[in-house]
Amino acid sequence: MLIGETLADSLMADSTARPLLNGTQPIIILTGQDPPYHATQPFAPATWGATYMIRFSSETDMQSVFTANGIPAFVTWVMYDNEPNASPLTPLVELPNPAPYYAAAAALAHAHGKLFAATAGLSGATAEKQAVYNTATGWDLYAVQTQTGELNLQQFDGNIVNTMDRVWAINPGVPFSVGVGDYANGQLATAAQIDPAMVSIPSNASVWMNFGPNPASTTARYDIATSVIENTVNQARAAALNPP
Repeated sequence: MLIGETLADSLMADSTARPLLNGTQPIIILTGQDPPYHATQPFAPATWGATYMIRFSSETDMQSVFTANGIPAFVTWVMYDNEPNASPLTPLVELPNPAPYYAAAAALAHAHGKLFAATAGLSGATAEKQAVYNTATGWDLYAVQTQTGELNLQQFDGNIVNTMDRVWAINPGVPFSVGVGDYANGQLATAAQIDPAMVSIPSNASVWMNFGPNPASTTARYDIATSVIENTVNQARAAALNPP
């Protein structure tokens, strides 16, 4: 499971939700783009088994931070997110031909002993997308941002399967994380609307709880994320107690 640092804070403050993440080994994406980061040391409960990630929307910025030794030692992952609507914005020079930047970001992460996660980068023409897929040899995780289509399960599932097939054609079995969130198809989503998407996620993929401020709500609705996690865990427990 991928979760943002502020969502992790919210879950830790909830006495009911906090133990639900025990043993789940979440990857926590730290707040901020530049050092010093909000968290200067591991902060999640040891029972979660968490690791930590820093997300970059600019490969140039990633280089600068590594050069300045700005990545905390406890951080295991770095992510590169190349997309027109990234926050902060991906530099214009990196947008038209993203593949070389994905390759460079992966090589940079590995050279510094970090695992590399890719996300987005697939909004261009077919040839451009394939060039990005071809860099998957250097990926340790791909986080597919399917949350925008989660209210249409056919579209949601098709996006996951299609992306898996294309990435695995280059790097068989690279782990996947599938995005769900409270903003889909230009509207806010409730926990009840998100739950079916959670159920449909393939068993060989984890989930990216992609919750936070969005165009329809400047206030992060982390209570929705908490409800989704609780519903998913309860369903899994019920299924284990009542196998088919």
